[in-house]
Amino acid sequence: MTLAQQIQLENLKGELQPLIDKIKMQNEELIVAAVKAAVHQFHEHFTKAGFTLSGALPNPIVAKYQSLQYVLNTDTTPKSAAFAVFQTGQVGQGHKLTPVFLRRAGYSGPKVVIRTGAPDPVKDLQSSIQEATKTLEGPPLQLTFQVEQSGSTNSKPLLKSYDSFAKVLQDLAP
Repeated sequence: MTLAQQIQLENLKGELQPLIDKIKMQNEELIVAAVKAAVHQFHEHFTKAGFTLSGALPNPIVAKYQSLQYVLNTDTTPKSAAFAVFQTGQVGQGHKLTPVFLRRAGYSGPKVVIRTGAPDPVKDLQSSIQEATKTLEGPPLQLTFQVEQSGSTNSKPLLKSYDSFAKVLQDLAP
């Protein structure tokens, strides 16, 4: 690789990084807002039903009515398949918490690109810059809450998607 090509690569990297940083910042803001909305909707759902609530993020939030308890645990550590994972449900013997995943709506797995011929780092970076610009100019990240349905297997999970955590709660604790 010539010196001129190396300089061109560095310039392209310098162009790409601010775009990536901006995309990450926008996505993080949307994810934080979705987590806060889920917690608020949990509070609202159980407060309307006469429960008292205790706890706040990052700790578990507990809704209690006499001896009846529901909990919301929130893990905002990004996972390979989810931006956040909530565990919610009734607390007590014989009750299992239900995992609720915060994911990109319409996500079907990582994008795989196969190129033939000799590698061209300049074209790869130019393509990445175009893709990042298109992402910034396009619609914002769309998020969904997903719950694994009964009948799922490890190799083929059946997922139900919800556009709000309130709708998840309507199904799990009507």
